[in-house]
Amino acid sequence: MKVSIIVPVYNTEKYIGKCIESIICQKTESDTQVEIILVNDGSTDESLAVCEKYAKENPNIIIVNSINGGQGHARNIGLERASGEYISFIDSDDWVLPDFIANMLQKLDQTKAEVAICGMVRNHYFFDSKIPIPSESVWNNKQLLINYMTTPYVMGSVCNKLFKRELWNNVRFPELRGREDEAVIQQLFPNIKSAVHTGTYGYVQFVRAGSTERRGHGFSRVKLQSIENVLKCKEYVEEQYPDLIDNANELVVSTYLMLMADIIESFNFRAENQLYISLYENMKRFVLENNMSIDYIKDAKPSFKFRVKNIIRGLKDEVLDAISKICMVKETI
Repeated sequence: MKVSIIVPVYNTEKYIGKCIESIICQKTESDTQVEIILVNDGSTDESLAVCEKYAKENPNIIIVNSINGGQGHARNIGLERASGEYISFIDSDDWVLPDFIANMLQKLDQTKAEVAICGMVRNHYFFDSKIPIPSESVWNNKQLLINYMTTPYVMGSVCNKLFKRELWNNVRFPELRGREDEAVIQQLFPNIKSAVHTGTYGYVQFVRAGSTERRGHGFSRVKLQSIENVLKCKEYVEEQYPDLIDNANELVVSTYLMLMADIIESFNFRAENQLYISLYENMKRFVLENNMSIDYIKDAKPSFKFRVKNIIRGLKDEVLDAISKICMVKETI
């Protein structure tokens, strides 16, 4: 059997080598082929040169060059080139543990599920934080959706998952500049009859200073795409599992709250004040229209308490970023 690993690459010359090596060093069965597709998304640094170096030594590496179109665009190019029966995605500044592929392949074979999920570790350069995982679990479509809406076990990322190829036959990433994972997960949900969580960790996300999604570097408006994504999730729940509508509504409200908190944590509240107020008013309207308890929003009103709480969180991230930058400078000396 063959597994295609798609890696979009954009200006990650310092990190792409570790990413590629973690894939090359996978502990797989002798009958498992691993195809590595590196999509150079118009990099302007030495990322392509690093990729070419590894491709010369490893015939299972394919390099595809593209103009810069964003991560969704690059992943779609990778999907067109992929020839494996199974598909996975890795970001070029992240890496995977040695049993990443083997564990998920084994569980897919045992359970006949269409998607395998593993746990994710967040590496902050000088310490790790583990996102909670369940014990090994097999979920039908409804159980998968419940866990997506109410637990951290599923996540809106494609990177900690191994998919059967057929799921992608008529699905492609929207070519956004952020949150395209969440959007494509909504497209995949209706086609997933069952999923398995390995109950183990396999994927390491490097939370590096200066990345566009990091707090403390201004609020990124691409995050607003999350609202549309969770509203699509709500539509699917209404159609298929109306008994879960409360969970879907709570997911929408929690997304609004997260975005409002992000604005404050970015130390850009004054510039984004109108956006903050708009999010609050839209959330309030959603709560009232869906007959939800007003308790969901009373603490989120633009108040001193809410601001202070999230400013403290933002300060914490600023400190982490500063230490991370110092560590990276020392590494280059």
